[in-house]
Amino acid sequence: MENRRILNWKNLSVIRKSQIIAATTGAFVTVIMNIPWGIDVGKYNSIADIGFQFWLLLGKPTMAIWKSAGIEGRGGEPWFMIAETVINSFLFIIAGTVIGWIVRENKKR
Repeated sequence: MENRRILNWKNLSVIRKSQIIAATTGAFVTVIMNIPWGIDVGKYNSIADIGFQFWLLLGKPTMAIWKSAGIEGRGGEPWFMIAETVINSFLFIIAGTVIGWIVRENKKR
């Protein structure tokens, strides 16, 4: 009982496609970056440091939103990771919308 016109990827606009890809990427990257918190990585190395810095970069928008709302939160807590995934997905959707709009405008030329 699927409606083929609605579910057809070819019928979606460039902006909608970029939003879907961006939201999926944002959620996937955030979840993948949170996995090392549950795993003991052992000795310090530069790859772990780069991953940690990237994780801090992903956590900054969530921390800013929580601080502006007056909520105390620390990274590593399960509820924070869920909120971080949702917020980053939303921010990636905004970025995907902008990128899709630019691509659409360039296709018109």
